[in-house]
Amino acid sequence: MDANRSKAPIPPGTSAPTAQLIEFASRLTFDSLPPEVVAESKRCILDYLGVAIGAAHMEAPLVTLQAVRELGGAPQARLLAYGDRTSVTNAALVNGVLCHVLDFDDTHVLSTLHASGPVLSAALPVAEWQNAGGRDLIVAHIAGFEVATR
Repeated sequence: MDANRSKAPIPPGTSAPTAQLIEFASRLTFDSLPPEVVAESKRCILDYLGVAIGAAHMEAPLVTLQAVRELGGAPQARLLAYGDRTSVTNAALVNGVLCHVLDFDDTHVLSTLHASGPVLSAALPVAEWQNAGGRDLIVAHIAGFEVATR
């Protein structure tokens, strides 16, 4: 996948800083990442999974799970902790609630943002749906984290 990345089109009227972020995210490849950045991404992914699974018994994700089960959806991605398969958007919703309800998810200090939660809640189901590999997930996490915190 890395070799096939092309420059993303920049919409007219886009500010220079936003254009730089679009360029950065669209050109990022696994091979361009420093090893310490990859290691930190892996740590964030493990943290994300741990807090999500640890919250499976809490009320907020259980209520969200029930709503998603009632809504249904194409079986595109699995819900963390529960195993159900549902649409990518429903999986992102449940996984997002799971990863934040305990409020132990990682925090980017300068922005006071829990960046990995929303980024990975979207990236994991899409990666599963698209049969993307671990390297692709790491690139998506790092690109999303950088864009979110800037």
